[in-house]
Amino acid sequence: MRIRIDEQVLNGLKEKIINYFKFDKMIINRVDQYCKALYIENLKEKNQALMISRANEIAIDKSFLIFDDKENIIKFDDKILKLIRSQLGHELLHMFSRDINEGIDYSGINCYDERKKSYIIDYTGLNEGITQMFVEDIFGYVVSPFSDGYKDYKKIAKIMRLCLGNKPFFNSYFYHNNMLRDECNRLSGNNFFEKIAKTLTDLYYLKETVSKRNNSYNQIAFNIYNKRINSCFANVIINLVLPKLNSLKIEEKKFFIKAILKVVSDDKEREIEVEGLLTKYINLSSEELSVEKRNIDLFEEKQKQIIKLINFDSKKTSFYLNQNGDIYYMSNQSYIPIKKDIDLCEYIYSSLYSNYFNFNVDKIINQLKMKKSNPKIIFPSSYGIKKRRIMFSKIKNQALEKHGIIILNNYLECDKEEIKINYVKSNLDFIDLKKLSNRYQLERESFFENCSVIDRITKQKVYNKTIIDGVRFAYLWDKSQSGDKSITFDENNKKLFDELMFCMTKNLEMTGNLNYKDIYNYALKNNLNMIKVLKNLFRNPITYEWVYNFVSTKVKKKKLNVEKEKSMAEINPQYNENIFNLKVDEILKK
Repeated sequence: MRIRIDEQVLNGLKEKIINYFKFDKMIINRVDQYCKALYIENLKEKNQALMISRANEIAIDKSFLIFDDKENIIKFDDKILKLIRSQLGHELLHMFSRDINEGIDYSGINCYDERKKSYIIDYTGLNEGITQMFVEDIFGYVVSPFSDGYKDYKKIAKIMRLCLGNKPFFNSYFYHNNMLRDECNRLSGNNFFEKIAKTLTDLYYLKETVSKRNNSYNQIAFNIYNKRINSCFANVIINLVLPKLNSLKIEEKKFFIKAILKVVSDDKEREIEVEGLLTKYINLSSEELSVEKRNIDLFEEKQKQIIKLINFDSKKTSFYLNQNGDIYYMSNQSYIPIKKDIDLCEYIYSSLYSNYFNFNVDKIINQLKMKKSNPKIIFPSSYGIKKRRIMFSKIKNQALEKHGIIILNNYLECDKEEIKINYVKSNLDFIDLKKLSNRYQLERESFFENCSVIDRITKQKVYNKTIIDGVRFAYLWDKSQSGDKSITFDENNKKLFDELMFCMTKNLEMTGNLNYKDIYNYALKNNLNMIKVLKNLFRNPITYEWVYNFVSTKVKKKKLNVEKEKSMAEINPQYNENIFNLKVDEILKK
C-alpha cells in the first residue's frame, strides 16, 4: 500500500509552524524543497517506525486512518488527531531544519556526510528532544510519558532551555551554528555540552536496539539506560541549573525552580527524583559539589561496549570469529574488526564461550597466586590459538570477579603454548603501581585534560577503571619525585606512600572529601617529606580528581553508607518520598 494524501494536510501544518517561528524565506524554501508529499504505507508490517521522513516526503502508517470496506480512506482517526498533528509536525520540523550543501546534510544540531554515509556530528538524542520540545510549543500537545519515546531527551532539552534561553536552541537548530554549544559550555564552565549531547545519543541508540533483542537483553539494557539517564538529569542540574540559580535573585530562584519542576510534572517518578536532586545539591559548598560531580556516573565507556554483547552466543549472526579467533562485529552488512578493544574481546571469549569447554579455573588462579616469582599459564599442546584465547579470557575474568586479581596480560599474547602472567591486586598497593607504570602510559603527558591510558604492548586504549585510576596516580607520584625514575617505586618511597594513603583514606572517611589543609597539617606534624609530594598531587583540579578517584577506591566506609541507605529505601517504600517530597521554599532554605 502506498497512497498519496491531499497536500493541504501538510500545507496547513507548515503554515502553523511558519507563523509560530516567523521564519525567513531561506528556511521556508527548505521545507518546500525537502517535503513535497505525504504518503500512507504499511510501515508497521515492515517493522518500521509508524511515521518517518525521507528525502522529500513523509510516510505514515495506515493505522492512523479510518478505511471503508473497500480499503478507501475515509479520514484520519479523530481519537488520535492531536497526536497525528504533533507527530507530523515533528517530521516537518526536521524538514525545516534541513540544509544540504556539497554532500553535507545538516539537520537540526546533527551533521551527516552523504558521500561517506556517516555522521560528522551525531547528537541524535538531544536533536530529537529539541524537535519534540519545539513541537509542543507550536501545537500545545504533550505526548503522554508512557508513549513518548523522546520524553527524557525532551525534558532535558527543556531544562537546558530554562537555563540558556530559547535563542541558542533556535539558532543552532535552524541555522546550524555553535551558539547552543558555546552558551552551554560558558554557563557550565567546562565542555558539558559535548558530554551531555554524546551521552543522550548513546542512550538513544541503546533504546533503539532493545526491540531487536530478547527479554533478557531488554531488562539489562533498560537497567543501564535508567541508570545513565538519571545521571544525565543530575549532571544537568549540577552543571547548568545551579550556575543559573547563582545568577538569580531570591524571588527569581523560586519561579525558576517551579519552572524546572513543571517540566517534569507529567512524570511523577521523574518529578520526585528531580526535586530530590535539587534538594540535595542546592545548598552544598563548592567543595562538596566537586565531590558530587565525581560521584555522578555519566560516561561509562565499558558499559556502552558490553551492552552490544549481552546474551550473545555462537548462533548469533551479529558477530563473526575467523579461524585465528579474531572477532568482528556485523554493522550495516559489513564486518568490522573490534580487536582494538582488548577488554571487549576478552569479555566475548569469557562470557560467550563459558560452556565451550570445561577446566578448573580456580585451580589455575590459585597456582598463579602461589608462584609469585614466575607465574605462567601453560596451554595444552592440542589447543589452537582460538581455544587458548578462550581459556585465558575465562581465567582473567574470573580472577578479577572471584579473587580480586587484575591480570595485565591480554588475549593477543596467547600465540605461544605458555604465557608469563603479570598481575596486580584490585586494591592497588605500592608494588602494584610500579607494575602498572611499567606496562601502561598516558597518551598525552604534556597536559591532563582527556588523558587516556595506553597499553605499551598492544598500543590500545585501556577501559578498566581500576587500571586507569592506578596509572594516573602512578604518573602523578612519579612526577612528584626527584632523581631517576627507576627508583621512584623503591622500598624507601613505599613507607612514604603507605603513610600518605593512611592519612588520605582517614580524611576521606571522616569528611567525605580530600581536604588539602588537613592532610598538609598532618604532614607538618608527622612527616615533612610528604609536603613536596602533596604540592604536586594537589596542584590543579585535574590532579586532585585523579588522586580522589584513586584514594576513594580504598575507602570502604563510604560505600557501606550508600548501601545502607539503599536498603532502607527498599524496606520502607515511603522512605524516598519522605526525603524527596519537599516544596520549593524548603529546597531554597539555607
